[in-house]
Amino acid sequence: LDKEEYNVLLRDIRMDLALFRAENIPLSTELTKLGVRHKEISAAMTVQFDGEERTMQQMGKYLQVNERDVREDAYKTVGKRRFKDADELDEIYDKMIKLRHEVAKNAGYGNYRDYIFDAKHRFDYTPKDCEEFHNAVEKICVPLMRNIDEERRNTLGLDTLRMWDLGHDIYGRDPLKPFKEVEEMVSGTSRMFHRLSPELGEFFDSLRDGTSLDLDSRKGKAPGGYQLQRDYSRKPFIFMNATGLQRDLETMVHEAGHAFHS
Repeated sequence: LDKEEYNVLLRDIRMDLALFRAENIPLSTELTKLGVRHKEISAAMTVQFDGEERTMQQMGKYLQVNERDVREDAYKTVGKRRFKDADELDEIYDKMIKLRHEVAKNAGYGNYRDYIFDAKHRFDYTPKDCEEFHNAVEKICVPLMRNIDEERRNTLGLDTLRMWDLGHDIYGRDPLKPFKEVEEMVSGTSRMFHRLSPELGEFFDSLRDGTSLDLDSRKGKAPGGYQLQRDYSRKPFIFMNATGLQRDLETMVHEAGHAFHS
């Protein structure tokens, strides 16, 4: 392969070869099992709220309503449910930290952070760059955030902002409801991409084949959202937990961008 044209591919492969250790195979398997168990626990979490059984993702809409007592009740209900599994989740995390450190040591690294930077092919920035970025956020963004929070507190007329006071409209306007059903979101996203670019519209419509989109939130479904490329079929797959919120629409567009790239 041409060393310049395929430099990114070649450097990734070289790093993977350099990091490979046979003794890390069983450790990686155990780490995968622990990750799956974490998702199983999270996926099983539901609460009884507003007369129905609801997933953690479905509870998000109650943090956007104007009634403060409803927001507080929703926040505390979710928190109590999560605390029920806190000990097992903490135990999983402790085990993962120990295993990850073993993996790093086996590969010749002093710590997992330095190992994972190479394993994830982070060639263009370093841990030191991240530390400098963190410091810049603390210096510039955190004071700005505190100013915004203080403005919110004053506008709402509250003595103290609580976690359930951060997600609703400070002027009492109803929360955005861009769609009710997932298919409505998909159809609208398709129209948007077609208006933006016929090519992107066709790309997006190719995902509406019954196997490339898993978008709605339901009981037992893993949390989160992501896009991945299925190498055999050469088709992207998008996963998310949509419940009718504005952030769901933003996630849809975001993951579609990854799909276009794939």
